[in-house]
Amino acid sequence: MTTIWQLLSKDLIRTWRNPWPVLIQLFIPIAIVAIMGSVFGGGGNHGKGMGKIRLAYVNQDPGPVAEFLDGFFERPEMTEYFDVIETDPESGMEMLLDNQISAVVTIPEGWAEGLLRGEDIPPMDLVKNPAQSWHPAIVEEMLQVLTEGLNALIRNAKPELTQLKEWIEKEDISDFEVIGNWLADIGTKIEAIREHLFPPSFRYEKGAKDTGEASASKGEGNTSIQIFAYFLPMISSMFLLFLADLASRDLFRESRSKTLQRFQTLHFGVFPFVVSKWMFGVALVWLGALMLFVFGAFIFGISWNHPFGLMGIALSFAVCASGLMLLFTALIKSEKRSDAFSSMFIMGMSLLGGAFFQAEAMPEWIQQGLMPWMPVHWYIQSVHSVEGMTQSGMAWESGVMRLCLCGLLSTLVACWVLQKNLSRGIQS
Repeated sequence: MTTIWQLLSKDLIRTWRNPWPVLIQLFIPIAIVAIMGSVFGGGGNHGKGMGKIRLAYVNQDPGPVAEFLDGFFERPEMTEYFDVIETDPESGMEMLLDNQISAVVTIPEGWAEGLLRGEDIPPMDLVKNPAQSWHPAIVEEMLQVLTEGLNALIRNAKPELTQLKEWIEKEDISDFEVIGNWLADIGTKIEAIREHLFPPSFRYEKGAKDTGEASASKGEGNTSIQIFAYFLPMISSMFLLFLADLASRDLFRESRSKTLQRFQTLHFGVFPFVVSKWMFGVALVWLGALMLFVFGAFIFGISWNHPFGLMGIALSFAVCASGLMLLFTALIKSEKRSDAFSSMFIMGMSLLGGAFFQAEAMPEWIQQGLMPWMPVHWYIQSVHSVEGMTQSGMAWESGVMRLCLCGLLSTLVACWVLQKNLSRGIQS
């Protein structure tokens, strides 16, 4: 046991003196979740979503309709999602080029008159910011909906709009009988399309089944499924395998320095040497998993419901990942072959385990035949299960047991394969 601890401390000290390979492996998933967080916003209760849409509004057609639009943009329902700036065309384009706004919407001269007349309506002008993607597209969709609504209004209420235009021009509305008939005609047409304007409202509410487990979890913070908490273990699993591969590659370095051959001459063989490398991999992967969970919670605002359960699952996955990559290294025998096939092995196991896509999106033959045997799938399902994100997956305790058993068996087989290779004189 003393030999194992001495070897482990040697690897840890060496990593402490040169931590860059480990930090680079950790930086990649952290950078991915940081980019996703900056694009989509936090996933927790304090996330701000995509932010307000800054929009420049140029009105070249003053009049009653323009005053109505000005009041419309100042309504609380609009100011909650839009930051509308009324300006002139030159200032609007300057703000667009400086990336201060998402789009410039221009109401051309004669637009209100054409609308009330029901014909020859000048088109509204939209200039989108090419440096942005989501916000300009939302503005464009909003204007398309507005255009369709105005077209429908013109087709169904052209006589009423013409009458309204005459009243506005005369500024004399004294015939109340005519006004009453006009309002009656408008009411009749609205009643005919009432079901389309005011469809039945539907509401969706999330709730938990009234089971003992669900009842016990009530009151433990936010019970809604957080989308980034759901995808974070999927994204991180592949990079944790790469971290385990980084630790197992020390076997090739030790083989070049003849350390493995010297251990073969001892009565206990290479067992303590391989176990020390396995423990070194477990420490790296577990530390990496904890860092990813912490950084993910910080970036997305995730509130983990069971942090100690996550620590246990991360430790079991570290045990499994380190053992699997040691076995892969022992079987591949050559450092050149490892360079060529290790990435393919890790990415293939991650793909089949559900790291890239949800399990339900995979073909049925993969779901039923391959995925249940993948350690990555056990890890992802265990995290989802302990956080209450799935009702149909395996229990997290079962996933932890499978991961630990797979890791220990892989490590023992790796010891046997390495001892056998060395006895045959096979070197990397």
